[in-house]
Amino acid sequence: MARIFLAGASGAIGRPLTRMLVAAGHDVTGTSRTESGAAAITSAGARAAILDVFDGVALRDAMADARPEVVIYQVTDLSTKPGEELTDERLEANAHVREVGIRNIVEATAGVGARRLMAQSIAWLSQPGPEPHTEDDSIVPAPPAVIPRTR
Repeated sequence: MARIFLAGASGAIGRPLTRMLVAAGHDVTGTSRTESGAAAITSAGARAAILDVFDGVALRDAMADARPEVVIYQVTDLSTKPGEELTDERLEANAHVREVGIRNIVEATAGVGARRLMAQSIAWLSQPGPEPHTEDDSIVPAPPAVIPRTR
């Protein structure tokens, strides 16, 4: 069992990851910017820290309280409301959170002496179905189709 600090625990990747980590027996502290996100983290069996990764002081304090061995960075700024387009401005905001947020995470991780830091890259994945997809849609791919072999 490891103590894990999961930044972005209430997001599309963070929610299922929080459940998986807790189910595997890890001691998880997850972050969210909102009360509703914090409630989802708590209901998954983890501790919640409400903060914004742009607030380096709050981030360092929360990480010091959690004393993680492992830090996982899953923060994005890509959420859209149904029917809302993912604009260039939103993509720029996401790039900003990746540049500044990860810098704050790295500094806080070093400050608490965690032994591992894993940071999300980016990949676009969605399941077939009605669009637009939301963060509540599954990201688990369907099993591959089995094609019968012919001779």
